[in-house]
Amino acid sequence: MTARVWLRVDPLFTADVKLLVSLFLPGAQFTSGAPATDAALAQDELAIVASIVCTAADVCATVTLREMVNGLSALRETTRKLSRGERIGQSEQRPLTSSATSETPLPSTSSVTVETLRSDDPHTDRKLRVLMKRALRFALHEALAATTGRRLTWGLLTGVRPVKLLHEWQRQAGQKSEEALRERLQREYLVSPERAALAAEIAVRERAAVPDLETLDREVSIYIGIPFCPTHCAYCTFPAYSMVDKARYAFTFLDALLQEIKMVGRVLREKRVGVTTVYVGGGTPSSLRPDEMRRLFDALRTEVGGAWREFCVEAGRADTITPDRVAAMAEYGVDRVSVNPQSYHHRTLRMMGRGHSPEIIDRRFALVREAGIRNINMDLILGLPGETGDDVAYSVERTLALDPDSVTLHTLSFKRSSEVTEKRESLVVPDDEAMLLMMRAADHAVRSAGLLPYYLYRQRDILGNLENVGYAKPGFEGIYNIAIIEEAQTIIALGGGAASKWVEPVTRRITRHDNPREPLAYVNAIERVLAVKERALIRICEQIGAAH
Repeated sequence: MTARVWLRVDPLFTADVKLLVSLFLPGAQFTSGAPATDAALAQDELAIVASIVCTAADVCATVTLREMVNGLSALRETTRKLSRGERIGQSEQRPLTSSATSETPLPSTSSVTVETLRSDDPHTDRKLRVLMKRALRFALHEALAATTGRRLTWGLLTGVRPVKLLHEWQRQAGQKSEEALRERLQREYLVSPERAALAAEIAVRERAAVPDLETLDREVSIYIGIPFCPTHCAYCTFPAYSMVDKARYAFTFLDALLQEIKMVGRVLREKRVGVTTVYVGGGTPSSLRPDEMRRLFDALRTEVGGAWREFCVEAGRADTITPDRVAAMAEYGVDRVSVNPQSYHHRTLRMMGRGHSPEIIDRRFALVREAGIRNINMDLILGLPGETGDDVAYSVERTLALDPDSVTLHTLSFKRSSEVTEKRESLVVPDDEAMLLMMRAADHAVRSAGLLPYYLYRQRDILGNLENVGYAKPGFEGIYNIAIIEEAQTIIALGGGAASKWVEPVTRRITRHDNPREPLAYVNAIERVLAVKERALIRICEQIGAAH
């Protein structure tokens, strides 16, 4: 196992290089520079030097990698050339060479050479910088793959939204077939055939589920953050404060939230901007009492009412789902509810801090179904500590037995500041191969039940370098999920810890505004929150009006 990686790379690309190396070599420590001699390179160390040359015609990245193999210094050099016109790529990898002495030394410096106009600067030219990153990451991926004997399932794609790239291709070149999208992902981004097929399938299905995806930015969606939970789950980092906190200041929190809703409704009416979906998340929105729910829902209907395509409420904790709460949801037209088992194993639920039994999930699901709510989603997490493939298969089987309208398969990720991250070294979790087998088996089972993948997103430090996938029966896709993951429109986020995303309709430039996370801080800062958000909302609404 590689313990240390020496890096010599231009600072403009250091973060990208470190991220890709970390996916191949988890836990490796980085040191800037390179060892002075081969003798200074230890058996468990790797030295990487990257350089990029830009001309008027193309960009060429070269990655030189040296390691010690059986006491000998082994050198590998990989290049990737991309045309600046047609973005056509060529790559070359020189075979591994070994020597007892340093006959082929590492380059003494990393470099970025631009042999074009003085104004052609990667620091200011985003297109050039992106092209340089692609060339560098391609060469680095191939060098590391040859050295480690493994390839990354998502290749060069390390971001949250891989499918968004496919929509950009569609936007630039018109409708492309699923096959063409899949082949391009494999060719240009080294995505595995399995993951490329999944991404291409989802890109096509998203456009079928939301035919006006390209013009969805004419409207906005609204997210309501309710930052209270019965207990804090070990894997979660969303705003989630205790029910003791809720009892202390839920009323003042709702007062502040209703002020936000009123302001947003007024601006949207004045600027004649419609609302596509409303999503109430958290936290656990179903931790609100029925009268508090009605107060919230009444404000939403009064201030931002209209023919929403979807009104979704997260009721993720089965122990908060009661007949009177479900009745309040049904009364105000909630048509999509999430009832999330995460696992059907009591020991796992207890270890993760979820205060309910597996049996209660089935009963509370039935409550929601009997209320006539059209679309019920259920979430499962694959890779929870101590769970095997058989454990996951059992949870999937129990979930599908209820005939949900949609299922979301999450892969466990080690989010910063979560409890599982703090205890990571002591936890037993599946390795990459086991995770891949779990996901394949779950995918097959869910598809066999008639649910098809319709949206996808990834997270950093996710087990197996995999993804989270939403599946649904045709016609039951979550519209809000597609809109937010593909950043197709502005999301106005209200409440504690809620993060608004302003999507400019012409440039598609995205900015964000975060509300204070802690509920009391949110209450105390509400006047400032309203002033800042109103200015931003007016600006984005005026841009929407001018563009359409």
